[in-house]
Amino acid sequence: MIDKAVLKSVTHDPGVYLFLDHADKVLYVGKAKNLRKRLASYFSESSSDDRPQIPHLMQKAVAVKTLVVSTEFEALLLENQLIKLHQPQYNVLLRSDLSHACLHLDLNNPWPILEVIRSKDCLL
Repeated sequence: MIDKAVLKSVTHDPGVYLFLDHADKVLYVGKAKNLRKRLASYFSESSSDDRPQIPHLMQKAVAVKTLVVSTEFEALLLENQLIKLHQPQYNVLLRSDLSHACLHLDLNNPWPILEVIRSKDCLL
């Protein structure tokens, strides 16, 4: 199990975090606007995270690695790449190559809208 004291050394910047097992295998990859706040939520008794796999993840994880980026968008892209690379056991939804983060430009509005979407039909 990870010692809660590790949170003191984590920055408040946006980034990506990786939970690792005893063999340094990546168990889970996540992103955060504020790394310290997000990681603290895993150790909180009053966590609003009701995903059933989280208690199992926290029992198996022995270390956490953080990667700091400049923006939330960079964190989203890095998270997606790391999940595809490591295919962690606890990242169920993004593990396969069926979904990609894409930019979508909607020209049907009076003011075109550019947004990030997830789609199987993105052109690379």
